[in-house]
Amino acid sequence: MAEDGVLNIPNMSLEAVLKSMDSYPDSAKVQEQGCWALGSIAQKSENQSDILAAGGVELVVKAMGKHSAETEVQRRGCSVLGMMALNSAGQMKIASVGGIEAVQTGMKTHIKTMEVQWYGCLAMGNLAVNPENQVKIGASGGVELVVEAMGTHKEALEVQRRGCRTLANLAVCSDNQVKIVSAGGADAVHNAMKQFPDAPEVQRRGCNALGNLAVNTENKAKLAETGSVDLLCKAMASHMAEVEVQWEACRALSNLALTGENQRKIAANGGIELVQAAMQAHLSSMEVQWYGCLALGNLAVLPQPGADRRCRLYRTGAQSNAGSPQSERGATSCLHCPGQSHCELRESGQSCITWWN
Repeated sequence: MAEDGVLNIPNMSLEAVLKSMDSYPDSAKVQEQGCWALGSIAQKSENQSDILAAGGVELVVKAMGKHSAETEVQRRGCSVLGMMALNSAGQMKIASVGGIEAVQTGMKTHIKTMEVQWYGCLAMGNLAVNPENQVKIGASGGVELVVEAMGTHKEALEVQRRGCRTLANLAVCSDNQVKIVSAGGADAVHNAMKQFPDAPEVQRRGCNALGNLAVNTENKAKLAETGSVDLLCKAMASHMAEVEVQWEACRALSNLALTGENQRKIAANGGIELVQAAMQAHLSSMEVQWYGCLALGNLAVLPQPGADRRCRLYRTGAQSNAGSPQSERGATSCLHCPGQSHCELRESGQSCITWWN
């Protein structure tokens, strides 16, 4: 019986697919169709544990290794590994049997094939939800592969979207933050946001990536110098109705706003007003209110030459609901909580993992 558009597959069908792949390891066609069948079966989350237990991941990795020159085997293999990496058990299993290396080899070998890059980024992005995998992917050249994929397929929306998301998840690991910027990852994110200004998912994932990269102190200045502030503000202005774009951008601005020079850039680009507009437009979103307060608080906390940033914040409407600005504490009012006079300033940057959906 079909449920949510996916047919319930009996276990005997899964067994038949696995037996076929195991019996004909030298047949690229059998391996291709076997990977395709496993990917279809894995669309139902409850089937994924059965695939793991029956050795399906090992067979996919083996197929990718034996048929590295076959584009369709690589595409299907990356796709099914990406699907199987939607839970922690799958992430650990794939990494333990060489799945990360298999995906990376596929991407290296088929750099010109958009679909392999698309599904390769999907797989690495899901695998990178796991902290140990973040380190492993970063140390084995995964950052450079994603950046190359995004540079090679600049006009492919799905490669850009999934590339931004993979870099965002990898940037949760502090060891990867400087590496991503040094490898051109921030520039790749900037280019994606410029290439697809009207695509909310690209803007959201781009904001997510920039926010995670901006946790690193060394990156804050580099990101602002190369256009991050301008792109974040443009994303907010163009996608005010998109709640996830707004909270990701607010979070990124809050992380960037911990230096005086960046504060000036954010103010000059209308960032203060955009954060306030986002908070007013999305009163029901805890994330927008949280990161909006954080951004305004960080913008208020450091004095600026020739201007009183805190006075500007309150003058443009971010006043305490109790009537007295909390500027000494580096805090601004929370528009979502009329009973609260301020929200506490959080001085440390925060990283955010995103799942594929």
